[in-house]
Amino acid sequence: MRTETEMMDLILGYAKNDDRVRAVVMNGSRANPSAPRDLFQDYDIVYAVTELASFTADHSWIDVFGERVMVQMPEAMRDPLGWGHFNYLILFQDGNRIDLSLFPIHLNLVSRDSESILLLDKDGIIEPFPPCSDADYHIKPPTGNDYFSCCNDFWWCMQNVAKGIWRDELPYAMEMFNHYVRAELHHMLEWHIGLEHSFAVSAGKSGKYFRRFLTPELYAAYAATYSGSDYRSLWDAVFAMCQLFRTVAPLVAEKTGFPYNRQDEENMLAYLRRVRALSSAVTTVLFRGGGMPVAAASVCGLLVSVCCGVFNGYLVAYHKLPPFIVSMSMMSIARGLCYILTTGTSISLVNKLPQWFNFIGGGYIGKVPFLVLTCVALGLIADILFRKSPVLRLVYYVGSNERAAAFSGISTHRVKLAVYITTALLSCIAGQMFLSRFSYATPNVGNGLELTMIASCCIGGVSMEGGEGTVLGS
Repeated sequence: MRTETEMMDLILGYAKNDDRVRAVVMNGSRANPSAPRDLFQDYDIVYAVTELASFTADHSWIDVFGERVMVQMPEAMRDPLGWGHFNYLILFQDGNRIDLSLFPIHLNLVSRDSESILLLDKDGIIEPFPPCSDADYHIKPPTGNDYFSCCNDFWWCMQNVAKGIWRDELPYAMEMFNHYVRAELHHMLEWHIGLEHSFAVSAGKSGKYFRRFLTPELYAAYAATYSGSDYRSLWDAVFAMCQLFRTVAPLVAEKTGFPYNRQDEENMLAYLRRVRALSSAVTTVLFRGGGMPVAAASVCGLLVSVCCGVFNGYLVAYHKLPPFIVSMSMMSIARGLCYILTTGTSISLVNKLPQWFNFIGGGYIGKVPFLVLTCVALGLIADILFRKSPVLRLVYYVGSNERAAAFSGISTHRVKLAVYITTALLSCIAGQMFLSRFSYATPNVGNGLELTMIASCCIGGVSMEGGEGTVLGS
């Protein structure tokens, strides 16, 4: 990479040798003595020229500055400023960059901000600049309306972020969050920094000097407001940003005497929590989070249920643990895992499930719900099989007298294991039917139903001691 001296010699050398260039000004970070120095600082250069036409008629003249990676000419692109000047933004192969602006002398458009140094003036046409500083870019104190508008816009626009997440509109949610809401956070952080430093510092473009002026704790909190593309990460960033804003905004209010609206804060936080609890975005935990279609996810659910059934059956059949204790313990474990996976929130899948899956819980055959027909069919088939199938009759034998069944040559361990696996599969099917019917899942669904089911079975003739009862009766 060419050194600063080499680049400045090249820039000034060209200007001195070309009679069309009458003056040279440098502005930006390289002119600012307080700006941190690094390899990627641009050379922001202004050439005051006699005319533009000869420069823009053939752009090859910029080849003198070195081999390029890329060049951009904003005034020859869409949405030009139209001031009568011309820009060349040039990135060179050695890593240097020149932002070169050509301003016709007669337009008197040469920038005179505080970050400017006069490098060359052949004709004495440029009024001398004051000592270079970043004074023009110092943080400005807010007015009462500035402060009110910042707070109001921050909390108001958060609802748009929440709606974007709920609707699975990632581009919209990200745009609202990182453009509109973050801009208000930046205003508040800048005012906080300005108050701490008597408004005599600049936070830099887009807050690039935040790390320099914020405490390590505040900067860490600020860094936590950036998310990945998954919705759980985005929700975490949303609440991290809310927490940072509600920390800094009252500090600014205290030092300026402006009132901070706590009611807006509390109301919007409550709203965000409600939307998150209903959020379809958390479906990433089940489906899109694993890149898995609904059919595959359903099969995985069945496999997990089989594993639970095998585990329960093994403990009961081979280790003689009380069935009631094992079943209730597994229910508690499974529900706890559900709370972990869903962070304790409901998962809405409204308009997210395929039509075939929705039909299971919400479709009709004639005027009869498909769900009802499925339950009746399963009940009838199970009842018939238990009455007629020699294999399923083994369940009665083991239930009525396990010891006698074992002496008769029946593998009681296998029978028990098969019963627990079947029960687990039916539980999973019931859960998927519930999901299809209501299009949402919640970790506390079915709370208390286990006692209702036990009571129903007992009333229907099933004995707690085993060996008695029918499917239709229960």
